Amino acid sequence: MEAPKDLSAAEPDSIYQMIGQTTVRNQVITAVDACQQDDRLFESPTLMVGPGGCGKSQTAKCIASMICASHFQTVLAQSLRTPQDLAACLLEQPAGGVLFLDEAAGLSDAVQLALYLAIDSRKVFVKRSGRSPLALDIAPHVLLLATTHEFTLNTSMRQRCRMVLRFSHYHTTELELIAKQRATALGWNVDDEVFQAAGVRGRGTPRLVLRLLNASQRTARSEGSNTITLDHFRKTCVLEAVDAKGLDVNEQQYLKILLESSAPLRVNVIASKMGLPRKTVADVIEGDFLLRSGLIEKDEVSRRVLTEEGRHHATLLARGEGYE
Repeated sequence: MEAPKDLSAAEPDSIYQMIGQTTVRNQVITAVDACQQDDRLFESPTLMVGPGGCGKSQTAKCIASMICASHFQTVLAQSLRTPQDLAACLLEQPAGGVLFLDEAAGLSDAVQLALYLAIDSRKVFVKRSGRSPLALDIAPHVLLLATTHEFTLNTSMRQRCRMVLRFSHYHTTELELIAKQRATALGWNVDDEVFQAAGVRGRGTPRLVLRLLNASQRTARSEGSNTITLDHFRKTCVLEAVDAKGLDVNEQQYLKILLESSAPLRVNVIASKMGLPRKTVADVIEGDFLLRSGLIEKDEVSRRVLTEEGRHHATLLARGEGYE
């Protein structure tokens, strides 16, 4: 029997097939139609901003497919450490290709300066020992940049972007539809209740929903089943330590610490109790979901406190419940 493919194998190749991100979809469709009408390249550079796992990379691939790009290349921005690295990358781009710079927040100021000079002049300038820089033409191509932290790009770089696509977290129903679309495309047998449960635990992020479904498929196959049932999904959540709200082990521990405290706590105190760096607690554990979910809030002096919903869920977790 052939092993089932991962859900990532069923990515849409057209923006028309994408679910959610309505504003982004409309912007892309309009821009693609316009460039095809005028027989020119897609708007370049285009900046994509939004949370991780919400479709920026997928949208970049869809754009390349829709404009029949001659070439598509993804480059992690952190790998372009110097202006020379950037120049080499730009010079190797073929005419009509698409260059996708992911995690653009990792571009240093020097590389950003070199990039927007290259955008303005459509050339790169290569230093030569004892001689003036050599100007080399760049083949016309489409530049797409993606970042979760827009503020890390300098103003000059942001202002040169001809279009900005802003991504946001998905609604639960959209996550259900995305999961069902992918599973159907691969011919997976999945009970409808699984899609609903996965959507609730997805934290507004398709990547997390798909990861849970892939894990559920492993659980089902370990038991010799070709159908993913709600029971398989629940067993998977226990194995992965994901509770009914999609919280992981660290986030569950965070809530329990606040529950056990008789007063609001500062983040450095929570970090000390968890044995984690303060920045990890503030940026990853709190910033990723807990504050957004409404389970915790900050008081007037920025101490952390459980909301009514957070206290209820933390109480369930303390009892060993809260997974269904």
